[in-house]
Parts: sequence; C-alpha cells; structure tokens
Amino acid sequence: MSRQALYIILLLVAACLGQSCRSSENLDMPNPDNADPEVTLCLMVEINNSADINRPATRADDYTFEGPASIYERINSLRVIIVRPDNTVEYNRFESLDKNEGVQKFGELIFQVSISQGNLDDSTGIRTEKKRIYLIANEESLQPEELLTTLKNLEPGNKFSSKTAEEMIISTDWEKGITPLINNTEEHKKFVPMSEFFDVDVSATIKAGASRPIQYKSLFITRASVKFEFSVSAESSADLPGESFRIQTIRFEKLMPEEYLFPHATEYTPGKYVDNVINRAITAFETPSLSGGKTGAIEFHPSDFGCGTNNNGEAYADEYKPQLYYCESKSDRGIDGNPSYAVGVIAEFSNPPLPLTGEIVTDTVKFNPVELPNLPILPRNTVVKVHFTFKDRTPKCSVTLHPYTAVTLNPSFGFSNSN
Repeated sequence: MSRQALYIILLLVAACLGQSCRSSENLDMPNPDNADPEVTLCLMVEINNSADINRPATRADDYTFEGPASIYERINSLRVIIVRPDNTVEYNRFESLDKNEGVQKFGELIFQVSISQGNLDDSTGIRTEKKRIYLIANEESLQPEELLTTLKNLEPGNKFSSKTAEEMIISTDWEKGITPLINNTEEHKKFVPMSEFFDVDVSATIKAGASRPIQYKSLFITRASVKFEFSVSAESSADLPGESFRIQTIRFEKLMPEEYLFPHATEYTPGKYVDNVINRAITAFETPSLSGGKTGAIEFHPSDFGCGTNNNGEAYADEYKPQLYYCESKSDRGIDGNPSYAVGVIAEFSNPPLPLTGEIVTDTVKFNPVELPNLPILPRNTVVKVHFTFKDRTPKCSVTLHPYTAVTLNPSFGFSNSN
C-alpha cells in the first residue's frame, strides 16, 4: 500500500454501551406505519484513538495518527438527523454534555424507525428501507448562525433533500480576510465542528408475530477543519556563530474562506462503507465554487518562536502550535491559476553582543513566499506541520500532513531574500 495522508476520524461504533449524563432536546417521536414493524436502531459514538488527550502519536500499519490536542477537539454535542426515501425527516435529535466537557464516547443512541417506504423481497419476506443519516457534532461553533438555525428547525415530517444538505456551507467573514473558523487562542474557546452522512439500509422480516429487530450500525464522523503547527531549528554556521533569530510572521497563501458543511464528493481509502475499518484516508473531495477565485492568505504572529535567546537572555520556543482552525482547501482554485500553496516568513536576527560595546544588532528580513508544489489539497481533519531550518540566515521549509505516514512531501523549499 502506498503511503498517503490520513485524517483522524470519529467512529460511531455498533454497540450499546452506558454513557455519562447528558441533556437532550427535540425528543421527537416518529410516526411509523403500523402495518410494518419498527426497527430499533442503536448507535454509539466513539472517537478513534481514544487514549489520553496529549498522548504521543500512535501507529497502525504504515500510518501515524495523533489524538486530540485538547478537549475542544472532542465531542461536546451531537445532532442526528434521519431522513426517509421521500426526503421526510424521521428524527432530528440533539444530545449535549456539560459545556466544559468533551468526550471520546457518546452513546447510546436508540431510534425506533419505520421501514414502510422500503422495498419488499417476496422471496425472503424482508423489507428494506434506505435511510440517510446526517451527523453534526459541536454545532454551536458553526458559521454563519443561519446554518445552525436551519438545522434546529428541521422537525419530523419536514422535507430535507440531499441537494439541500449538499448546498449547506460553512463560511468565514471574507470581508475581514481569511479568518479562522475557530480561534481557541483567546479566553473564550469553542469545540471544533464535525460532520458526516451515510446511506444506511434498515431491514426487518414482514410476517405476523415477528419481533421488533435491533440493528447496530458502525459509522464515523470527521472534524470539519484544518490546523497548522510550526517548528524551527538552526544549523551551525562558522560565519554567524551564536546568532539568535525570532520568526515574527508566517504567511500561508491561497486558502479558501468556505467549505461544505458535509463532506462533498469525498473519497476514502478504504472505502466509506467498508466494515471493520478503524481509520480511513481522504483521497479526494470538492469545495464550493467560489466566484472570482476567492482565496486569501492567513498570517500567524508568534511572540517567542525561534532559535537562541532574546535580548533578555530568555530562550525562544522551537515549536509554535496555535489553536486556530480553518476551512479545508484545494489549491487549484487559486486566483492566479497557480495550483500551489505558498508560504513566506519574516524573521528578526540578532547578533551576539560585541566584545567592547555590548551592542546588539537586530536585522529584520522578509523572505519571499515559496510554492509548495507537492501539497495539492488540505482536506478537513488535517494538521499541517511546517518545519523551518535556518543556516546562514537562509531558511528552508519541509511540510508534512498529520495524521500521516511519516514521509515529507518535499524535503526542502528554498527561500529568497526580498531585502
């Protein structure tokens, strides 16, 4: 199997287990046709890799996976919408935990569903109805607010077509540039939104005296965001011994301000409906068609990220992991037709004190953006890890995607000095 980027996925495990206390809204009851038996559909949500929050990355086969960085990358609330073949909403159930609680397992979820719109196999006496199940976690963080209102107002008996669901879009405030979907660097923090949908066959035997069957389904749900993390190192230099530097600005270009609420034309490896699979790779997906090639840049402004020490003798941090989450993106929609993302940096260099005067010489250098040709897509549920290496005031860059097989997309990218 070739190595390829993988994405942390949440799992709806086919089991009915106990759960922590939670509150429920919209305790709707379906109105099944009494001529057909109801089916008890039992689901329980579990996040894959459910060890401690800050545990090290784990491996499975050739792939490396990471756990949630904080409780805000876990499940705090879950909405389950079940739609029948005629697009009628059968259930719209919302479950939530305490506002400060994020869990790995969320269940049990039990639904009494009808199959009266299903097809009957005369040879076996089994009727099967295909239902569309939509999953939305942490919906309170969705933008714009109208999107959340639409989801809340879907009552049993309302119509909710697949076309309507496909056209739902999460968006940021483009007028202010590319802003994060979630900004957890500030005091008020939010849970990262997640979503997925499935077509599920629900079956029962149609005969007098038949008992109500219980059916278990295994489904998964993905985080609807991309996150960036950065690290830096310096190679020794005979020309500039002991020089310190701080990265002031990191600019990542050609990102998109919108994404579909539900994964759109998304392809997985192994396939979406393959049973007994713990993790899947996202190999393809679609993004909204943005008129005018609407893409933009995001900038990060770390305060103490670099190598060496500042003027007060305090060591710089060699890692910068801002809890900022953005829309998934495809670079082939860039405004200039260029299919590559690009990254640029501004760094501040400080020579060591001169022996006689103790003077510190500071020099700020802006490096032109360089393209990342081997980074064609940024799917949801991705952590983009960028590493900078400096030597003689010349940076190089390598990029990996996590959860990810430990292969660098491109060993290095050279920068040019714009000064």
